[in-house]
Amino acid sequence: KGRSDCTTWLLGFLAYNGSPAALDREIALCRADEKCDPTRYFYHIELKRSRVEWAWKENRQYPISILTRQPLYATWGPQICQ
Repeated sequence: KGRSDCTTWLLGFLAYNGSPAALDREIALCRADEKCDPTRYFYHIELKRSRVEWAWKENRQYPISILTRQPLYATWGPQICQ
């Protein structure tokens, strides 16, 4: 089973905002936890932290900010994570 389109987009936003290297470390932390599914963002990858807390919180808020503004741009193309 692979990642959903929603998770793929969210991970792209996280990498853009907070660095691909930090995201890769957090996905690795998820893979190391048998209860964590590295193909899912919400309640899985989103809970792993490999950076200072303030940066982690800021980075986790970024995709949520994008998602909440999606309706404003609905005419631009399909929405993600509906």
